[in-house]
Amino acid sequence: MGKTFNVFQQEWIEFQKSGKFNELNSDVGPITDIENKNKRMAEQIERLRASLGQEKAKAEKAKSTWEKLRKERDFHKTHQERVEKEKQQIIDNIKKLKELQEQYEEKIQELTKKYEMTVKEKTLLKLDKEKLQKRAQDIQNKIKQRDDEVAQAIEQSKVRAAGNTKAKQILRIKGKNTPYPEDDARPNPFLAQEYDDLNSKVSNQKIIKAHDKPIGGMCLHFKKQILATVSDDCIWKIWNMEDGENILSGEGHKDWISGVDFHPAGSHLVTSGGDKTIKVWDFINS
Repeated sequence: MGKTFNVFQQEWIEFQKSGKFNELNSDVGPITDIENKNKRMAEQIERLRASLGQEKAKAEKAKSTWEKLRKERDFHKTHQERVEKEKQQIIDNIKKLKELQEQYEEKIQELTKKYEMTVKEKTLLKLDKEKLQKRAQDIQNKIKQRDDEVAQAIEQSKVRAAGNTKAKQILRIKGKNTPYPEDDARPNPFLAQEYDDLNSKVSNQKIIKAHDKPIGGMCLHFKKQILATVSDDCIWKIWNMEDGENILSGEGHKDWISGVDFHPAGSHLVTSGGDKTIKVWDFINS
């Protein structure tokens, strides 16, 4: 086939040089060189293969990028779900804390009331204690004074007994009277008792600014050293008699308060006012 092809090419070149192609048919052009065409097609195929390889590399790179983005998406989705759970847990904890806060507020109010009652009871007990201490001191002083007076009376009675021995003997002889007590008998402890005279001069010990308006009434407690006062300013107050401290005060009347008194049990206070009402106050448990 190679020889035939060479002969064909030789004849083809001769015809081209002689110009016979133009005489036969002006429309017939030069025949394409198959070998060159095959080379060009091979080169094009190589270029297409190279381009295909590049495109495959790009596709692999895009695939890896997509896998990376998909993993990041899954990670962020998992993170978002975890954040949502933590948020819900925080909301539940806040609700529980609010409920506990309400319970603690109720307990704090209850403890505050108990503390106020304890302070009031402590104040009253302090007054009782001071009063009892004062009475005990007075009793001790009286006992000491009484012992001194008794000892002095004994000495005086011994002196009188020594001077009157002779007269007693004469009386015993003259009549059958009631026998005299023995010389060593205990003398009458009230024999030398002396009482202080009433002091007619009264001095001002202390002035207390109790109310802003005129005082309408006052009352002393039966057992404790406390004083209750009422005023036209619609307020009642309880005072410590020893130091003049205001222990308690209250408001409730709409008009001036006209009268006040303690309950016989000593735990309540009764007030009457110009608003035509009578009110009973529990100043121990209030």
